[in-house]
Amino acid sequence: MQLIGIDAGGTKTVCLLDDEAGHVLAQARGGSANLQLVGRIEVERVLGELVRSVLARTGRTPTASCVGIAGADRPEDADEVQSIMAGLGLASPALVV
Repeated sequence: MQLIGIDAGGTKTVCLLDDEAGHVLAQARGGSANLQLVGRIEVERVLGELVRSVLARTGRTPTASCVGIAGADRPEDADEVQSIMAGLGLASPALVV
């Protein structure tokens, strides 16, 4: 099992791909992905770039993903981030917190 974990904030975004033992298989960093500050298009660009980067480096498909993201406090914002993640073609819905 592999897990994508994303910490998306106002100044930087970090994406990790870990295995079931918690070993980091790949990591990528990018700019802000705060939904309220930069908007959906930029969040899509940043998350997409980082997820594609870690997947390309490992050739693995994650079985789960979690996005801790600033600016997605309301349910409709979390739904928007889930939609963005679904557009990346991941196998399962992302948990957005």
